Amino acid sequence: MSSTLILITTSYCGGENGHTSHPAFPWRTRHWTLDISVIILLLIIVFVTILKICHCCANRRYEFQLYAHIGYQTRSVQIHVKTFKLHPDHYKFRASKYVDSFHVSGYILPHLIIIWPTLRISSVMTNENHQLPTSVPLTWTQANFLHKALRKSYWCLFVTKVGDKQSILSLPIRLMTIWLFL
Repeated sequence: MSSTLILITTSYCGGENGHTSHPAFPWRTRHWTLDISVIILLLIIVFVTILKICHCCANRRYEFQLYAHIGYQTRSVQIHVKTFKLHPDHYKFRASKYVDSFHVSGYILPHLIIIWPTLRISSVMTNENHQLPTSVPLTWTQANFLHKALRKSYWCLFVTKVGDKQSILSLPIRLMTIWLFL
């Protein structure tokens, strides 16, 4: 049994000793079509990415995010609850009392269970009624914090976020009950 080793060498650029005969002119090499096609594909990817970013920014101009800030003492966690399609001024939030309770469900895929049956959300523009989700997905860090916070005396604020601006969600009925206690 004999084994032979065959060594095949190829020259990439095709010049003498494997060097390009015209280094200043890369299109004269043998594989210029591959280089140009990669450049064109990269330009297409960059162009599509720029279009998607511009399109997303244009669509999100009027929508807002609703977050729940839950905490105890001076520590808190921010939890995304829902995205609304219009500006917060186009919605009415009413509730006869504040949130009944929060519960954390699950350890591998944790969720925050929000129980707030008296909340009514209506759109002034579209005349539609909306509801908060009863279950909101959490990260493990958020779930760990909430397990600690919900065992103690905790506080909760709902905050609307439009772009970089945040404001506390005001509930007219709740504000009236605060004035009655003063």
